[in-house]
Amino acid sequence: ISSGTWSVSPLTDSLRCDISFVTAAQGTYYIRVPYACTVTSAKARVTSTISGTDDGSITFKDNSGTNMTGGLITIPASSAHGTGVTCSMTANNTFTANQEIQLLVSKVTSGGLCSVDITITRNS
Repeated sequence: ISSGTWSVSPLTDSLRCDISFVTAAQGTYYIRVPYACTVTSAKARVTSTISGTDDGSITFKDNSGTNMTGGLITIPASSAHGTGVTCSMTANNTFTANQEIQLLVSKVTSGGLCSVDITITRNS
């Protein structure tokens, strides 16, 4: 309360998705958002070493499959367990309740696992 006016800071939350760079598991992952929100950032943390021949990538997309501006994480080849890589989204990053964030996971050669934390800010 400030000068008799109530206010609430934006509510932020985090969604987690475990992804794999194993060939059979690559492709699009879908994460449902429980309420209207804006995706502000993401962090991928390696949970099993990324195979050493090429980088892995995670492209963040909105519900219609349009790339989020700033929504690309590239995880270098040979990244060890615990390595973290972040990105910040600035456009094509708003969702209504029950829409889905799409994560396009790709790597030329098979190998590696990550846990991805997506930071969202609730809209209203």
